[in-house]
Amino acid sequence: MPKIYRLCFKNFCESFWKKMDGKASLLAAIVLALLLSQVTMAQSKQPVAPQFDSILSTSWAAYKQQFIQPDGRVVDWMNDGGTTSEGQSYAMLRAVWMNDPQTFHICFGWTLANLRVRNDKLFAWRWGHDAKQNSYGVLDRSSAADADEDIAVALILASRRWQNPSYLNPAREIINDIWDQEVVIVQGQPYLVAGDWSKAWGHPAINPSYLAPYAYRMFDEVDPDRNHKWLGLVDSSYRVIEESSKLSLVGLPPDWCAINRETGTLEPSELNGETSGDYSYDAWRVMWRLTVDAEWNDEPRAINYIKSGKFLIDFWRKNEHLCESYMSTGQVRSDQEPISQLGIHLPAFAIIDKRIAKKIFDDKLMASYDRLGKRGFWGNPKDYYSQNWAWLGIALYAGTVESYCGNGSDLCRNSASARDHRKGSAKISLAAQPVPEQ
Repeated sequence: MPKIYRLCFKNFCESFWKKMDGKASLLAAIVLALLLSQVTMAQSKQPVAPQFDSILSTSWAAYKQQFIQPDGRVVDWMNDGGTTSEGQSYAMLRAVWMNDPQTFHICFGWTLANLRVRNDKLFAWRWGHDAKQNSYGVLDRSSAADADEDIAVALILASRRWQNPSYLNPAREIINDIWDQEVVIVQGQPYLVAGDWSKAWGHPAINPSYLAPYAYRMFDEVDPDRNHKWLGLVDSSYRVIEESSKLSLVGLPPDWCAINRETGTLEPSELNGETSGDYSYDAWRVMWRLTVDAEWNDEPRAINYIKSGKFLIDFWRKNEHLCESYMSTGQVRSDQEPISQLGIHLPAFAIIDKRIAKKIFDDKLMASYDRLGKRGFWGNPKDYYSQNWAWLGIALYAGTVESYCGNGSDLCRNSASARDHRKGSAKISLAAQPVPEQ
């Protein structure tokens, strides 16, 4: 019986027996029996939690068959059958969370053999068919900071979950070069830029959705170089997300922004001659990454940011729909509703209103899953981005996205630096408990 019911029941009983002068009677027994039956009925009306394990495992098996080649290459069928470091990182993360060391091993092996072609330990971001040379290989040697950090996170998680410290050395190599190649110091504060290609710019490009505070806490725990101020990067990440959101009239983070080296000001970013202040495919991921930091580290800045984002939740309440792209004014640029967007926002919306999250899960994500015959796909089965983010969103909502801090490896969350840096708030729960119907 829930605590609140027990307290109400106890208080009622004490009051009732005082009025009856402690004398038992048939009436007392009837009243108490009726009250107990109502409590039991209220509990029984709580919905049964979805069978997340079956959904996630079926989807993982389908994803491996559809997108992961026997040698460990992840194929993006909708982009000329090419491969990105991002795709490799997603496969490695999912393999850890699905307890699939074999797939993890082959995906990491392919990544090392084919994308580590630079003069450092980071990864070329794009690989595929070169029409001029009529051959397959690296098409762009530039790094992508999100993929580099996600691969490092996957390696640390693998070392924890499978008690395999051999994964920590390559993780540390990547972490070292992330700091050297993808971090700039502005007014004494470290900032993660989008990739090595942006570091030398006067106004380095930043993608807010690449910022992963939970990752930098992990890096701080395993990086032996104490000159790398990873916890400073935690703070600057929150500053970038909060300040870049002020560039929008409705408080949405942009796909891209830039930082002025002289002033530290966050500004609109121009890439390829265009200013991208939209909230779209890139920026959505801010919500997922902040929800991870809230879940793993009880970070109040993450929770407060998500809860303060009134525009999206109000838009949903009015329309029961999320749009593919919003301009910085809040005007809709595209009213399509990609399945990836629903997956990304699912766990964040659960922090704000669990009933809305449940409706998105039931009426949108599971409806799509069911329409495709429960074969493990959502939306377009060939869209690798949608399949990844539907899965990652549901996995975080379900509690499958774990940090494995209790596995006894490295210093984990109990390290003094990580503990001191957490501000402290009540542990949130997304879908761990059924939500009563109201």
